[in-house]
Amino acid sequence: MKKRVLFLSVVIVLSLSASWIEPSNEANLGEEVDIPQEQIITKPVQTNQTTQNSQDSSIWGEEIGSVKEPVREVSIDDFKRLGSLRIALLVPKRVIGSYSKKVSNSILSYLVHRGMDFEFEVFDSKDESAENIASTLAKIKSKGYNYIVAPVTKNGAYWVAEYEKDSIVFIPTVNKSSSGIVSGNIIFGGIDYKNQIKKLLDYTNDKLAILSGSSSVARELTSDVMSLYYNPNIYLKSIANSKINPKYILKNNTNLQNASIFLNMPLVTSASIVSAFSSYNIKPYGLYSTQVNYSPLLFNMIQPKDRKNFYIANSIGYVNSKLNDISQNLGVKLKYNWVAYSSDIGVDKIYSRFYDSEPLFFEDLVNHEIKYKDRVVKIVGDEFKRAE
Repeated sequence: MKKRVLFLSVVIVLSLSASWIEPSNEANLGEEVDIPQEQIITKPVQTNQTTQNSQDSSIWGEEIGSVKEPVREVSIDDFKRLGSLRIALLVPKRVIGSYSKKVSNSILSYLVHRGMDFEFEVFDSKDESAENIASTLAKIKSKGYNYIVAPVTKNGAYWVAEYEKDSIVFIPTVNKSSSGIVSGNIIFGGIDYKNQIKKLLDYTNDKLAILSGSSSVARELTSDVMSLYYNPNIYLKSIANSKINPKYILKNNTNLQNASIFLNMPLVTSASIVSAFSSYNIKPYGLYSTQVNYSPLLFNMIQPKDRKNFYIANSIGYVNSKLNDISQNLGVKLKYNWVAYSSDIGVDKIYSRFYDSEPLFFEDLVNHEIKYKDRVVKIVGDEFKRAE
């Protein structure tokens, strides 16, 4: 067997406790004002789906453009003639912070576990500017890499689609439906938050409240909840500062009593607010969160009495035990880190095809996107158990 070759061109040592990517880290969620804004929102009656989509886009202004013309369809099977598997990781380190290290370590764990020859190199584009994305992609191409993993935001995904037309690119952090991109060589692995919210709404009552951060992801989640909930009256409180005193949110707040409360905030902010519920005699009908708060840290950060009826949507499925052990040795908890989990799925899709081996992950790849098997779990004691 040939000697396995590893290339690691950057060393990343930042740390980050938030469980989403800005797409969404804690710093981006809480840096504006101290006093939260609140309002009761009555949704306008929607006449058709086209009107709704247009309105959502204008409210949040998330899309910077869309790549509408599909390029030549690139098949994973094309790589079998190339001789060796060569994977490039494109990371905008200034944008995604420690996720650069998490993703690189998770991919490295996967390749080591598989035990076959590979080449793997990390390329830091620094940010997601058009110039830096283009130059980094050119460098990757000049070195002959045939598969690119790019954990970028929607902004970065747009420029990757603009400048890379030949190699297969896997973007683990962006969902296809929200990207506005149609491209024959790009595969999306981002979580479908809207589908997670649909599943969570099955466990709510007819009194809905939303506690929301201020990042683009938080706003997107809030928009999705509002568009999917059947009752037009929704209480919304925006929380721009993660260090806000809970009394500004909870004191004498009857809108939260017996309400189904969506926590569209990262872990630290959510835990801080929920932990103060009992002090202000807040008794919600239930608490609800997407993947952003799926973490065992909740068990230590929130007392059992404050996390009754806490429902969380989760897209992370089966994790191979040996792969999980290797990943943990490199500081990555695949069972709880969805960006690392998605990145490994992307590598697994190409690896299993390249070497004609059994895949380690069982999510389907359909129309250029990973289809997750979303499920709702409930906190029971110090465990996440399937909600009934």
